[in-house]
Amino acid sequence: ADAATRPAPGGGTNEPGAQATTPDTVVGVAAAPRTRFTTVADLDRTSREQASRDARREWLWKTVIGGAMLATLAWGGWFLLQPESADDLHARIMAIAGDEDADLRDARPLIDRFLEMHASDPRVDAVRKLDRTLDLDAFERKIRRRVRLGRDPEGSLERDYRAAMAREAESPSACLESLEAFSEAHAAASREPDGDLWLALVRRQIERLEPLAARERSEDLARGHAMLVKADQLRRQAERTQDPASRARLMAEQRKQLESLIDMYGSRPHMKQFVARAKTMLTTPPSE
Repeated sequence: ADAATRPAPGGGTNEPGAQATTPDTVVGVAAAPRTRFTTVADLDRTSREQASRDARREWLWKTVIGGAMLATLAWGGWFLLQPESADDLHARIMAIAGDEDADLRDARPLIDRFLEMHASDPRVDAVRKLDRTLDLDAFERKIRRRVRLGRDPEGSLERDYRAAMAREAESPSACLESLEAFSEAHAAASREPDGDLWLALVRRQIERLEPLAARERSEDLARGHAMLVKADQLRRQAERTQDPASRARLMAEQRKQLESLIDMYGSRPHMKQFVARAKTMLTTPPSE
């Protein structure tokens, strides 16, 4: 037979246009994939490498965070060790002093530092005034506490101060007069223990009571004048009436009016003139 028509090895043909086939290229059959087996050793090695990378990453983060913390602490320590400027201290002191809801005692450490570190600052007088205010506040609290606890006065300054302040409940004007008398009697008190504080405390109380006393005087003078006018009207009515019973009733009303004025205002210094007039009217019988 002709070589062109002989069967090709492997079942193929030698017909023109036919493709030769081999066992590995049979039509319709895919080539088998290559298979790679992972051993336990490979898994261990991969696990160790991953753990090593994780450890290095964790160490790096800890190093960065630790360095940042150390830098922050170092900066904070350096900042705290820097002396505060006069402007900063003064601003903080005045912020507390100007806040009605703040306690001036909170500024005491700042005031002490300002006076110690910036004694030549032009604002030192104002800061020193606040320092004296704190001292006076503490002294006043001490005296009030002694009164509240029923302690006996320690010397004539405390005794006279207590006596003067006890009159405030009766009349601000009377208390003010007693405090002014205290200032006159103890003008040389600065040579005594705490004498300067006593005099400063009395001045503080005088300044507090002056507006109260002024209002009290205005109200008392108006009321006293009205009471004297009323008493005089009752007297005139009694003098005009011809009925003895009516006269007696009117004079009794006048007496009650005048006695009330004397009892109410007898201890108030600004009412002395009115009290004296009331006493004169009491001793003067009505004209017939």
